[in-house]
Amino acid sequence: MNDTSLLLKTCLQRMEEKLQWGNSRDWVNADFIHLSEKITAASRISISPHTLKRLFGKIKYKEDHTPQLETRNALAIFLGYKDWEDFARHGAGPASVEAGDRHAAHLEAAAGRTAVHVPAAPADTSLPERRPPAPVREASGGVALPPPVLTGRRLGRAALLLGLLGVLTGVSFFTQLWPHAPVAPKASLRGKHLKGFPPLTAIFDYDVSARASDSVSIYFEGYNTRRLLPRDRRTITQWYEFPGYYQVQLLARGQVLASRAVHALSRGWEGIAAAEDFSRLYHLPAAPAIKDGHLYVSPAEVLASRVDTNQRYWVMFRNVRDFKASGDDFVFEARVMNDSRRSPTSCNDVVLNLTGAHHAIRIHFLKPGCSRWTYLQAGEVALNGEFNDLSVFGQDLSRWRTLRLEVKDRAVRIFFDGKFLYRLPYTQPVGPLKSISCDFMGCGRVDYVHLYDGRQERVYADAFDDPVQ
Repeated sequence: MNDTSLLLKTCLQRMEEKLQWGNSRDWVNADFIHLSEKITAASRISISPHTLKRLFGKIKYKEDHTPQLETRNALAIFLGYKDWEDFARHGAGPASVEAGDRHAAHLEAAAGRTAVHVPAAPADTSLPERRPPAPVREASGGVALPPPVLTGRRLGRAALLLGLLGVLTGVSFFTQLWPHAPVAPKASLRGKHLKGFPPLTAIFDYDVSARASDSVSIYFEGYNTRRLLPRDRRTITQWYEFPGYYQVQLLARGQVLASRAVHALSRGWEGIAAAEDFSRLYHLPAAPAIKDGHLYVSPAEVLASRVDTNQRYWVMFRNVRDFKASGDDFVFEARVMNDSRRSPTSCNDVVLNLTGAHHAIRIHFLKPGCSRWTYLQAGEVALNGEFNDLSVFGQDLSRWRTLRLEVKDRAVRIFFDGKFLYRLPYTQPVGPLKSISCDFMGCGRVDYVHLYDGRQERVYADAFDDPVQ
């Protein structure tokens, strides 16, 4: 990695810290659109959301790619520096002032003034003084006298104080026992028409009046859109064109206030194509999807669906229903291959997505040499190939391979052609299975799928010639 690449990595980390939107790996399309607008407003230089996704690693690109100087200038100006050269000079290491303060210092210097930053006084770390002893009454001659005797008036005052103390203690005790009035929730989200076949319009009623000082938005998973909620309204709708199991969340200051789920069902297996960054989805022909006992669509059919096949693209086969199996206790097996030859740099990704009511299990295989782009998920646990050695998921997928997942006791055991590869433990439950998806970078094939519950009883199977429901 060259010096410019290291500086760029530091710059992107500073941007994450400034935005406070969480880890950029979790950003969605709407976030990159918003960031593009913020950078343009700050620098008067336009950077497309697609370019930002590439810089932050959301889209595969060759290693150590250096963006043009104008792009780097825009990023530096967004952080409060004059240009990229200024960031390289002052922003490479831990800065003594925030970028915003440095920007103010530049303005002050231009006006002939120098900004002086006075360090805060250190906290007092000395130990507290010992409490002095109670004074001793002495008689003349230095002889200590016995404690004073309480007179009748003093006894009355003491009794009154003790009585008041007893009353207060009793009130406090019974207050703890007495049931409290219910506390109004900070936000609520209710929905209707949350399950059905697409096209499906789900209707959400929300109440965020208790958070009048916050900006509350609603996030629609799958469509990767985040919309600010108008405070003078109480209802918002979302249209679902494609099958899937989608979470809907009320968000404020990075916290989830309330959530619901939409179950857009499929009629068997349905094919979907997408650009590499999932910015647009396309319907694939349903009838010709099963060919010669395989689930498959050709590049010509993908092109006919208006997908640019000169660029990287995804083909996904989804089956969305209630599978009557727990996502925390099941066995899934599929025989797949991906022999796409779109370009020498294609990684021939094969992804198994099993979505539950609460979380998902996602297992990602690529051809050897591409494990840097591997992404695994089980429950709340997510691993990527950038910061983990996931090289065992780099496999030859150009011929038929059998992938098997055994999930039990909050752990996923992954097998490749009968050989154990990896164990992925998790804590938070996946929940009942709601969707199965076999996804390919390019045009892959599925020979069969089998799903068994925790008792090893088959709950679903399809050989794509004589389906068993």
